[in-house]
Amino acid sequence: MNTAFREEILSMPLLEIHRTSLWHKSDIDLVGNYYLFELCSGAWKKGQIIDYDATSCRHRVQYANSDSSLEEVAIFNIHEGRYSISARPAG
Repeated sequence: MNTAFREEILSMPLLEIHRTSLWHKSDIDLVGNYYLFELCSGAWKKGQIIDYDATSCRHRVQYANSDSSLEEVAIFNIHEGRYSISARPAG
């Protein structure tokens, strides 16, 4: 192991964007936010995390169609994924 290189990497400051990403927010802090979710087909769909159930540890996500009409509501834990989905902030 290159100890000097390792220490240099560990000493780098963590940017704010890294601290506020989906993976660094608590389950409850995700509620109300919009994200783009990657579907199994490879397409991306915008959804809002509308609720978190602490008993089941699952989020409710309301997806939107391209015309902004509402679509299905999915229930899953964002941090565990749904059918191997990934998510990024909607921008």
